[in-house]
Amino acid sequence: MNTNEFYAKALTEYNAKNYDAALKILDEIKKLDPAYKDTYYMEAFIWHETGNPIKEFSVLEKILSRLNNPSPEEKDMVAKILLNMASSCDNLNMIEQALNFYHLSVQFASNKEIGFRALDNAISTANTAENFSVDDFRALYNEYKKYLTNIKPFPRKFYNHKKIRVGFLSGDFCGHPVVVQSWSLLTKLDKNFFKTYLYSNGKVNDNITEKLRLTADGWRDIYNLTDEQAAKLVRDDEIDILFDLSGHTAYNRLRVATYRPASVQISGIGDINSTGLDCFDYFLSDETCAGDETFFTEKVIKLPHSHFCHEP
Repeated sequence: MNTNEFYAKALTEYNAKNYDAALKILDEIKKLDPAYKDTYYMEAFIWHETGNPIKEFSVLEKILSRLNNPSPEEKDMVAKILLNMASSCDNLNMIEQALNFYHLSVQFASNKEIGFRALDNAISTANTAENFSVDDFRALYNEYKKYLTNIKPFPRKFYNHKKIRVGFLSGDFCGHPVVVQSWSLLTKLDKNFFKTYLYSNGKVNDNITEKLRLTADGWRDIYNLTDEQAAKLVRDDEIDILFDLSGHTAYNRLRVATYRPASVQISGIGDINSTGLDCFDYFLSDETCAGDETFFTEKVIKLPHSHFCHEP
């Protein structure tokens, strides 16, 4: 059996989540062909999925050592490895190291999606850094904005609807903490005054998703749409207020908001710190979470108690 045949067998076990069996086959491949990189990639994925960031990091280091002088074609591969190493450090609460690897990932990435993901993660991780200043955040935001220079916002437009159209933008319309904290906002706005539209970037569809579908006046799946297509959808729905519920967390679609498809745009609940983007008018927070408002690029709406309203 040659290397490719062994790898195909390991991949079958991996896809079936038979991780121990897959690891045994990968050990055979290492003996047969120690330079075969895909062996180490799969091993790193296994350690990631089984919750072992230390072993994951160790394997990623081995892959990186095999790419000392990466060719232009390999640079995005290096960026992905550095991104995963940063994630491992994040999981180990090694915040400074994680931020360093995220920065390195951005430097190597020619693929915009990798760069966006690294910067999203860096901004989220920076929230837990002990000595991260306003200027440090501004530097990250400015780096993020470099990827947005080709986006031309729509002309700002205001409508005169009988009912205010509120669009909620999220990748978490499912059994997720964001929905727990925003259920009343999503489902209990007075139908005499409001119409609600949900723009879903989620891959998970569960019973919560189905309940939200039935509650909303309009449901839009945008996972497979480009940012511009999704923004045009919001624009065509004539949304008065677009509420982003993700910030820089996973499955966010902040770039949709950068087209400025709605009359007024707000972020909050899914993330507690500023988006750093000029396209948001407001950020929903409270007296405790807002802290020093100079960290925000948006105007902060501070509720007097908590803005986290858990549904009983």
